[in-house]
Amino acid sequence: MADSGRLDGAVPVGRLDGAVPVGRLDGNVLAGPLSEIFRVDMTVATGECRHCGSLALLADAVVEMDDAGYIVICASCTHTLFTVVRSAERTWVDLQGLAALSLPRP
Repeated sequence: MADSGRLDGAVPVGRLDGAVPVGRLDGNVLAGPLSEIFRVDMTVATGECRHCGSLALLADAVVEMDDAGYIVICASCTHTLFTVVRSAERTWVDLQGLAALSLPRP
């Protein structure tokens, strides 16, 4: 069987072209999934885009979501900031589009 290219090995279904329908939301949708990893409210974190240098709260990012996870997109330049992919056994986080991530101290 051919490799699907997805980290979780799943093959997209439901469309002949292989595309997976996604919903586009704001960064507040990340509060639940990221709290499972970081144990703090990451929507108040400030991310610096590695591509354009823009600084913004993660809550202000654009998020594309499907059954496998989340693609977090810079609202300024539309490059990917990071991705979160989840399966039943594991969560993968790719932060390559972030130059920095900062959180307010409690």
